Amino acid sequence: MRNKQTTPKQSQLNEINSIGENSIRYYRDILSFIEIEYNKAQEKTVEDFSTLVTIRLHLARLYSKLDSKEIKKKVNHLAISLKCYEETYISLKTSQFLNSSSTLYEQLKICEEMIHLLPTKISKVNRGEEV
Repeated sequence: MRNKQTTPKQSQLNEINSIGENSIRYYRDILSFIEIEYNKAQEKTVEDFSTLVTIRLHLARLYSKLDSKEIKKKVNHLAISLKCYEETYISLKTSQFLNSSSTLYEQLKICEEMIHLLPTKISKVNRGEEV
């Protein structure tokens, strides 16, 4: 039996996007709160920094998964995702904790990979190719 990949119906796509957009709003709210607390903290910890990075990566992934029939909207979501990865990459590269955490190093590698791959995906979407 073959495993066929089907395109979701518009109503399913709308539902999935709605859930994704709600998740983005919640993650943004959580990120704002945690960033404020992190910046207030006298002593920064690798665990707190790692939490911030993980949330940023979740946001980047959520943006990249939002789908749309409109090319401009889809490209915009991918561009926001790319920006999230780039900002996280810079944050990781300049972090005092990078060398003390293998998890942070792996997250840096994920950022590097996505920064490399997303521009190609954006170009394909702009040309109307399936991705």
